[in-house]
Amino acid sequence: MFGKTILFYLPAALFLSLFSGPADLRAADILPQEDQDSLTVVGTRWNTVRLKKGISLKQYHFTDHSLFGSNQSVSIVEIDFPRKNRHSGKTPRIDIIAREKLTPVGVIAREEEALVAINGSFFALNKPYNSVDYLRVDGRELAPNEYKDGTQRLRHQLGAIAVQNGRLSILKADTSAVWETTVEAEDLLTSGPLLRIHGQDEPLRNDSFYIQRHPRTAVGITAEGKIWLITVDGRNAQAQGMSLEELQKMFRWLGASDLLNLDGGGSTTLYIRPDLGGKKVSHEEGIVNYPTDNHKFDHRGVRSVANAVIVR
Repeated sequence: MFGKTILFYLPAALFLSLFSGPADLRAADILPQEDQDSLTVVGTRWNTVRLKKGISLKQYHFTDHSLFGSNQSVSIVEIDFPRKNRHSGKTPRIDIIAREKLTPVGVIAREEEALVAINGSFFALNKPYNSVDYLRVDGRELAPNEYKDGTQRLRHQLGAIAVQNGRLSILKADTSAVWETTVEAEDLLTSGPLLRIHGQDEPLRNDSFYIQRHPRTAVGITAEGKIWLITVDGRNAQAQGMSLEELQKMFRWLGASDLLNLDGGGSTTLYIRPDLGGKKVSHEEGIVNYPTDNHKFDHRGVRSVANAVIVR
């Protein structure tokens, strides 16, 4: 189980009907759909592989339309930073990496000798470092936000990943056009929408980007300080992708205190160094999710991206 998830309480009569009623009476016959989905999520036995001390991969393929009435393929890399004086070996370090030329996540990861990598924020050609969102690496500003009408913050600029001394935080942007420049962090990458902050859901808009199902990439933090690097596959009958509300709900149920959406769609990619996890992890040049640019449910449809979040 992830985090400290608290299940809702069932009324006593309903509880008894679920567990002492007729043999053919199931929760699906009684509970509202959202409650069925929450039970599905918190009751999932994730396929878990230890990659390194403090780093594990958790994956599950929800079939038979068992989650949100759909098939879903979800991967989560969980990073458990050690408490002080509790660990004598090397500790994980997170960094934001950018390239001036669009580059596949796996190539970035291998060049940086990363253990794990996911794609970063949104991009467009002919921008500084091809980034439409604020980008700072090793204390140097590489790209500003591209604002609508020069001032209006876009949906993918409502939050940010900040990295200081290898530790990642998720922040909520204010309305200032210069907010990013005031944040003290070695690495900073604006993204969004922000889905949860300090244990509370952020409001979601009612437009197609929010309500349609797509592959998704996200970063989460639990109340205990564990970091989640998340991919949800999509655009395939075997994995249909999630709306942002579905993504928000799923990781609220799993115990995310903070949750930030990154670039998704064809960019969604999760890399794990091929020597980690042994034969328990399926690799195709290190790619363990199902990118979509080749329109097949395999590991080959990788898109080149502008930046990545890596774990060393």
